[in-house]
Amino acid sequence: MVFAAVGVYVTVCRLIQLQISPSLHGELKRILEELKRKTGLGTSLRVVWLPGESDVYSGEVREGVIYIYEEDRERAVETLLEEFLEYAIFKTSKPYVDLLNALIKAINEEAYRRRDRTAKALAKLLKPVLFKSKRKMQSNMR
Repeated sequence: MVFAAVGVYVTVCRLIQLQISPSLHGELKRILEELKRKTGLGTSLRVVWLPGESDVYSGEVREGVIYIYEEDRERAVETLLEEFLEYAIFKTSKPYVDLLNALIKAINEEAYRRRDRTAKALAKLLKPVLFKSKRKMQSNMR
């Protein structure tokens, strides 16, 4: 709870510092609600506006929240639309991603079993040779 309060405080300070109206956050919320209503997608998504919080991203979606980092109104709205669309597109490809991940996991498990069988077979093959050489060396030392 303290972190949330600190985060809000920092955001309000940035808004005052940048002289940006906090009404943009409300506008982004309204736009997101309209996108959800018109498309029927992303019904659980929320939007949070954190102007200037990232030097790397204009926005991103994490754990059901679209974070918008743009300070400019037009860029913030554009970023919201882009992030919403990326989210919707990713949701359509998620079954394929899940399938590929399951396939990779199964192949990795099979590869491990094969490596393990091969290592055991080689150990079985080499064990007599290695121990015979060791015994031979010990008898030569006597």
